[in-house]
Amino acid sequence: QYHTKDVSPHASWVPDAAWLQAEKAWLPEGAQASDPQLCVAFGQTLHIMTVGFEQAVENARVKEEWKISLLRRFTWACPIQGVVALNESLLGVFDGSNKISIVQLPCSPEDPKPVPGSESGQLLTAVHVEDVSVWSPAYQTCTSQQGCAEAHSHHSALSVFQGRSRTLYVCGIKDVWALQVGRWGQRVEELVGRDQWSAALGVFLGLHQGVLPPLLDFPQAVSTRQKAVASRATQVIQSYLASKLQQDTAKVQVREMCAVAVHACIEMGLWSVLYKTVFECFKATGHMNVYCNMLEPFIVKGKIPRGQMDSEVLSSILQSYTLPLEEEEQSALQHIRQAAAPRDGDEGNEQTDLPFVDMDHCTHLFPVALRLQQLVLYVDVAQLDLNLAIRLFTQHRLWTALVHVYCALGDY
Repeated sequence: QYHTKDVSPHASWVPDAAWLQAEKAWLPEGAQASDPQLCVAFGQTLHIMTVGFEQAVENARVKEEWKISLLRRFTWACPIQGVVALNESLLGVFDGSNKISIVQLPCSPEDPKPVPGSESGQLLTAVHVEDVSVWSPAYQTCTSQQGCAEAHSHHSALSVFQGRSRTLYVCGIKDVWALQVGRWGQRVEELVGRDQWSAALGVFLGLHQGVLPPLLDFPQAVSTRQKAVASRATQVIQSYLASKLQQDTAKVQVREMCAVAVHACIEMGLWSVLYKTVFECFKATGHMNVYCNMLEPFIVKGKIPRGQMDSEVLSSILQSYTLPLEEEEQSALQHIRQAAAPRDGDEGNEQTDLPFVDMDHCTHLFPVALRLQQLVLYVDVAQLDLNLAIRLFTQHRLWTALVHVYCALGDY
């Protein structure tokens, strides 16, 4: 099949193959390992295929049929001379440009069925490229069926040691060379050791969103990878706050830590960590207001779904407004009195000439109240401490917020 008229101009092409198998450590407890997939490289194309038996009923008898099905197809910039698998989605590719590339296959569908349009082929990009021209990788000489050209087969030149960190060995004519693929866990440990916690959480965020390749640390499937990344990120957030957040920590540093932790939790959907771990840490160290102020803009911007809000946290946010609202009202009242005071030569009663003072009429005098009113419109009213909310809204004349609460509760 590989030496037909369609490829005869490329008789120097030699196929190579590797099995793609998931790590056992990534399997849920009690789950069965899925069948490995076969990766066949020929020319500038990588074929990902399933291999196995299919059952068919024929004349009331169950018949098993051996079948190979193409799942996906990828293209490479140069003819491939050798391919080796480091795990289910990470390949080492040796091509005609005398370069070895570490390649991360794109995420495969959860359901391993042929993908429509896979015939066209998707261009792969390398995670890392190593020029091995001076290594002189070993080869065997193969002659095509036409006998017109000799091809170099590098089947035995590449091998992988399945240790904690995969080591790719390249057998040269005189020497054996080794390439070691590092792990994200090591990178995170280095960043934490240099006190770069924000960058460490940025690595997990990139992995969770699919911006960074999972390499050897995490599975390729999106849902499984995100769960594994979330678990590791939770541990780092806990260590970060436990080791750095204290009662006497400077306010600037507290705000920075809060921004890092809150942003990471929201972007990765770590709601229990956000409302339990992070909330309790800032509460215990007396920095509750910093936490509430940091969380509020994310609520108003719709970054936190209504169904994922926590009643205790919302109550703490409401409670944090009690003193600022009183101070703001006193300031606004003083401003109005000064504006209504009789000028030289004018007569008037300072009390009776006071205009009607209300946040809905004088929004420029009540920025804190306006912010609270906007916040209420974006939360699940059922999660609020209704006694506190109604008391605050009534006392400080936040009529829009009060009407919204009653309407949301169906209490007309």
